[in-house]
Amino acid sequence: MRFPDFVGHEDAKLALILNAIDPNCGGVLFVGERGSGKSTLSRLFKDVLPEGTP
Repeated sequence: MRFPDFVGHEDAKLALILNAIDPNCGGVLFVGERGSGKSTLSRLFKDVLPEGTP
Protein backbone atom coordinates (compact mmCIF):
# COMPACT_ATOMS: atom_id res chain seq x y z
CA MET A 1 0.00 0.00 0.00
CA ARG A 2 1.10 3.55 -0.73
CA PHE A 3 0.23 6.81 1.05
CA PRO A 4 -2.23 7.97 -1.67
CA ASP A 5 -4.04 4.61 -1.43
CA PHE A 6 -4.76 4.99 2.30
CA VAL A 7 -8.52 5.46 2.62
CA GLY A 8 -9.97 7.88 5.16
CA HIS A 9 -8.31 10.19 7.67
CA GLU A 10 -8.25 12.97 5.09
CA ASP A 11 -7.63 15.65 7.74
CA ALA A 12 -4.62 13.74 9.09
CA LYS A 13 -3.24 13.21 5.59
CA LEU A 14 -3.61 16.91 4.82
CA ALA A 15 -1.88 17.82 8.09
CA LEU A 16 1.08 15.59 7.19
CA ILE A 17 1.36 17.07 3.72
CA LEU A 18 1.17 20.66 5.00
CA ASN A 19 3.78 19.92 7.65
CA ALA A 20 6.11 18.44 5.02
CA ILE A 21 5.72 21.57 2.88
CA ASP A 22 6.21 23.95 5.82
CA PRO A 23 7.98 22.42 8.84
CA ASN A 24 7.19 25.62 10.77
CA CYS A 25 3.61 24.35 11.11
CA GLY A 26 4.73 22.68 14.33
CA GLY A 27 4.23 18.98 13.70
CA VAL A 28 1.35 16.53 13.73
CA LEU A 29 0.02 14.60 16.71
CA PHE A 30 -2.13 11.56 16.04
CA VAL A 31 -4.66 10.60 18.69
CA GLY A 32 -7.06 7.71 18.30
CA GLU A 33 -8.17 4.28 19.32
CA ARG A 34 -5.88 1.31 18.93
CA GLY A 35 -6.14 -0.03 15.40
CA SER A 36 -7.35 3.23 13.87
CA GLY A 37 -4.40 3.47 11.47
CA LYS A 38 -2.14 6.01 13.20
CA SER A 39 1.06 4.01 12.81
CA THR A 40 0.17 2.77 9.34
CA LEU A 41 -0.43 6.30 8.10
CA SER A 42 2.89 7.46 9.56
CA ARG A 43 4.80 4.57 8.00
CA LEU A 44 3.23 5.16 4.59
CA PHE A 45 3.96 8.88 4.70
CA LYS A 46 7.69 8.41 5.27
CA ASP A 47 7.88 6.86 1.80
CA VAL A 48 6.54 10.11 0.29
CA LEU A 49 9.27 12.26 1.85
CA PRO A 50 12.58 12.85 0.09
CA GLU A 51 15.38 10.51 1.15
CA GLY A 52 17.35 11.84 4.10
CA THR A 53 14.43 13.78 5.59
CA PRO A 54 14.59 13.58 9.39
